[in-house]
Amino acid sequence: MMTYLEEIALKNQCVYIALESGLARLDAHRFYEDKNNFDKFCYSFRKPLNT
Repeated sequence: MMTYLEEIALKNQCVYIALESGLARLDAHRFYEDKNNFDKFCYSFRKPLNT
């Protein structure tokens, strides 16, 4: 699936592929970094609001 996603992105002249993964998902992080050459470049932050 990752290869397919990259092929589509390249065909559509995308500059990069981005994704988010929960902090506790260490195996997923290793998969993206070691097997798919993704780089960590930031953290995402959120704040739940009482509505």
